[in-house]
Amino acid sequence: MGRLKDCSLTVAPGEILGIAGVDGSGQTELIEAIVGLRRPESGTITGTETVGFIPEDRHRHAVAQSLSLAENAVLGRHREAVFMKAGGWIKKSAIQEFLAERVATFDVRGAENPTAPMRSLSGGNQQKLVLARELSKKPKVIVASQPTRGLDFAATEFVHQRLREAADSGVAVLIQSLDLGEVLTLSDRVAVLLEGKLVGVLERTEATEERIGALMTGASQ
Repeated sequence: MGRLKDCSLTVAPGEILGIAGVDGSGQTELIEAIVGLRRPESGTITGTETVGFIPEDRHRHAVAQSLSLAENAVLGRHREAVFMKAGGWIKKSAIQEFLAERVATFDVRGAENPTAPMRSLSGGNQQKLVLARELSKKPKVIVASQPTRGLDFAATEFVHQRLREAADSGVAVLIQSLDLGEVLTLSDRVAVLLEGKLVGVLERTEATEERIGALMTGASQ
């Protein structure tokens, strides 16, 4: 699969595991393998049958900018019985009701018109809608890659709060971020990658910027 070598991780229900490493250390490959975008050359990935995915590049992997807000709200769920009529027709009223509930619950601004294109929302509000959709799937695992990149302070705090709430409800949460402060803010444990290898897993009580930095750069080896 490329850069990952002998990388073994476990995330427990109710836990947030953070992935730290300098850019290009294998984080992207790891996340893509977990969510099924890459096929590992060896090894197994278990417990990811129901996964909510917040990708690093939402425009490529999470939303369709030209589709409506309502359509984006149910991407991946649009064939579920609640959104379908007999004969395979889409139940627009159910989709719009679902969007309205998600918009209200996750404070998505500028989403009053369900037929407006996704591109009409700001980046922060697009991310909120992605988070709202993924959490609606009742996932057992949430995988979040750079979940607040490009967001303002308020949107960042909102996303952090929702990820914590998900963990508190028993969801296993895996995040990767190049922002070490974000990793330390959210994580119960921190796993460090260096050149595709897992070089350390630290409990939050022992995970300091200095210790993680030494692992990230190979200075502690």
